[in-house]
Amino acid sequence: MKTNINTLLSITVIIAAFTIINCGNPNDGGQSIVTKAYDNGLTVIVKEDHKAPLFAMDTWVMTGYFNEHDSIVGISHLLEHMFFKGTEKRAVGQLRIDTKSLGARFNAGTSYEHTHYYTVAPSNRLMESLEIQSDALRNSSFDSAELEKEAMVVIQEVKRKYDNPERYGYEMMFDLMFDTHRMGRWRMGTPEEVAAFTRDELLDYYHKHYTPDNTIIAVVGDVNAEEVFAGIEKYYGDWHPDSAVIDFSNPEPEQEGLRRRIMYSDLKQPYIFMGYKTPGFLEKEAAVFDVLSFILATGKESRLYRRLIDELHLAGYVECEQYSLKDHGVFHIEVHAVNDEITRIEREVISELRSIMDYGVTEYEMQRAINNLQSKYLFGREKAANMAEVLAMFEQYGGYGYADEYLRIIGNVTIADLKQAVSKYLPVSKCSIIEYMPKVMKREEIEPEVYSALLTEKIEAQPPEVEEHGSQLASLREYTDREDLPAVSYTLPNGITIVVKENHSLPLVNLRAGIKGGRYYENEGNCGITRLTANCMINGSQKYPGDILSGMIESAGGSLSSFAEPDYFGFSLSIPSRYFVSSLDVVAELIMNPEFDEDKFESEQVKQLAGIEKNKDSMRSYPLDLMYAALYPDHPYGLPEYGTESAVSGIYREDMEKWYSDFKMGKNIFIVIAGDVDREEIKRKVEELMGGIKQQRETSLPGIAPPPSPGSAKIVKRDKSQSAQSIGFRTCERGSDDYYPLKILQNIASGMGGRLFVELRDKRSLAYTVYGYNTSFENSGAFVCYIATNPGNEFTARKGLLRELYRFKDEYVGDKELEIAKAYLSGRYAEALETNSGQAYQYLAQAIIGNGMGEVNAYPVKAATVDKKAIMEVAKKYFEDDAMAYGVVRGK
Repeated sequence: MKTNINTLLSITVIIAAFTIINCGNPNDGGQSIVTKAYDNGLTVIVKEDHKAPLFAMDTWVMTGYFNEHDSIVGISHLLEHMFFKGTEKRAVGQLRIDTKSLGARFNAGTSYEHTHYYTVAPSNRLMESLEIQSDALRNSSFDSAELEKEAMVVIQEVKRKYDNPERYGYEMMFDLMFDTHRMGRWRMGTPEEVAAFTRDELLDYYHKHYTPDNTIIAVVGDVNAEEVFAGIEKYYGDWHPDSAVIDFSNPEPEQEGLRRRIMYSDLKQPYIFMGYKTPGFLEKEAAVFDVLSFILATGKESRLYRRLIDELHLAGYVECEQYSLKDHGVFHIEVHAVNDEITRIEREVISELRSIMDYGVTEYEMQRAINNLQSKYLFGREKAANMAEVLAMFEQYGGYGYADEYLRIIGNVTIADLKQAVSKYLPVSKCSIIEYMPKVMKREEIEPEVYSALLTEKIEAQPPEVEEHGSQLASLREYTDREDLPAVSYTLPNGITIVVKENHSLPLVNLRAGIKGGRYYENEGNCGITRLTANCMINGSQKYPGDILSGMIESAGGSLSSFAEPDYFGFSLSIPSRYFVSSLDVVAELIMNPEFDEDKFESEQVKQLAGIEKNKDSMRSYPLDLMYAALYPDHPYGLPEYGTESAVSGIYREDMEKWYSDFKMGKNIFIVIAGDVDREEIKRKVEELMGGIKQQRETSLPGIAPPPSPGSAKIVKRDKSQSAQSIGFRTCERGSDDYYPLKILQNIASGMGGRLFVELRDKRSLAYTVYGYNTSFENSGAFVCYIATNPGNEFTARKGLLRELYRFKDEYVGDKELEIAKAYLSGRYAEALETNSGQAYQYLAQAIIGNGMGEVNAYPVKAATVDKKAIMEVAKKYFEDDAMAYGVVRGK
């Protein structure tokens, strides 16, 4: 179950809340939210939104880690797990199977001030979903034997966090920051604490906290409010109106003096975490710090990105966020260093804060931040699940209507407010620093007072030097509510393919520009060049140099990101629709005339090298890289996306320019646009801007030799709490007839209620994370499985995974299993198409492999024709030992 430190009140979620108040046309100001308070204390909020054929339901219980006294740390999270372990009428695992049969997903998450249970389901499955959630919430059996097994699963989840440097680093930062407040405790409990919980303790906690007056249910999507209320009355109306007995945390005293802790582990790069205590969400300063986080470290125009990454090349990643809870908050900065100049990085952060204390920020920086916040609230409206979560969250904090007020506060933040807040809350004396270092690096232990003086020694605040580029994208059109239209494809005379899907429910657009080729043509000597090219592509053009370009996009509330798939690469632009047509000139320039500036190239090269090291610290990504290297030896599909250190270090800017020019041909270029646009206008504009790309040479790409036989395994030993492994079988290309049987097989094998989950997690408690999926490229594919376990269970887990896969070869799947898998695939695919970016991704993938636009909508239809014989045939065809390889990061 999800327990994400940024689940609650990350800035994207906060701003998403603002437009929840409005429905349909975001300019109409109409109210579409209906609430009902029941006699037993239960609060229900419903927002009808009919843009997609699904809904999200979030059951929000106002209890979490802050409500646990010290003898039961982690009980909220373990209790959350137990809601999935059987009820009075459903055996263990049946709840997940019943949910999956609806084409729905049901999951949960625990945070500091709440625990929530959420379902995303097709529109016609409202009543069944309500019944399942109510059964789990009100009738869970909390069987002692299942509790013992699930505690072992949670222990694996705890160990997974030990092995995640970012999540572990944040928890240790909180531990350093807080002396008396419960935020300083290890949230999920230690393995020993989790293993010791009894059924009686869980039941006592449940009865005190899981009461109607402590619960909010939010439903958002393609529903009828009256039907929702009728369902609530049916399944929750007789819930006994007990009052919650809440235990609250002690307050935290004022911090006096810098705090610093140096930690060492088996890491490939240093991680720096700097935290400051800030006011709670309901205080005005919370909004001030949200604005500050954008100015400091969101986007390429942010101060710390420009200073630490672009100018000094000291970091590969920098992030800043205000993490707001009801009564207090944490303003934190995270930096991934590329060398051992840790003190210098920390001094640069302190210097930027000092500059804001003394000089403030520019009007341009303020406007950029406000525009981004206003844009993000719109993008947050695309997903029903996000909106349901925000409604419940704000209701807990005093009323969902505060979302409206919050954005007004954001819009009224002044430069003087920023200066005052930074001066009051972010001096060096109130900073807590975690330096999480590789064992091969050594840092000097210095008394906090001495180190504080070292950080501030000879720092002279400088006024901001920020060029203003925000006025060059014209706001050409206003949103008008129109009918959505099917996708249409055009081919320009020079071969460029354009796909446009009109969606007018929100004034937003996503564009994906894909160029066929790239990684498929790499070799060991230049692997990583496609990812580097894609990153450098979006750093500017001859007409729009990098700083100007990023300023234009970010000031318009847009975002630009790159991608490098196995068979194509390019970039994605998300932006409010009023700026989209004028941004097409930028898009055209990035495709036709990317600048590949030398300084920007160096910055991206440093970032990518840092990304390679970060990937090796990931217990998810690194086993996958090792598996692909074994599955596709001496072939491009086996090369890591970010490349190797030796290859990326040896790439020059001229190599990248040549690499890009080899693929920049009309018939290789695909542009997909989804959102609030007019198809004819887009066709004319793109043809006008990009008709200049000529076909001066053969447009077909050269062939690549077929992959050789797989190797067996690649194993790396690390000092980790778990062993993580990825197992892969060679499968088919995307256009193969075997593709859909493999996708149905995937949905039988994986996901909650899938065979791998039931056998290896539910029954045997071997892992917290286990899954499998089929992925297909242009000329091959792979069925990939992943599991992370105690190191001593590595071989048992691998044997169990293979046994479950080989069962598909020996026996037909059951009729019910097949029916459930098809329903689940259909439901999840509908959710994947909920956003403009999701639709653009699917249309681009289909266009590049040569399928028509109808293939996007045909996906669930074709999957529905798969029978049990086809599943057995693909299992026999692909699940063979000589087609398999695996990668392992072996812990101790």
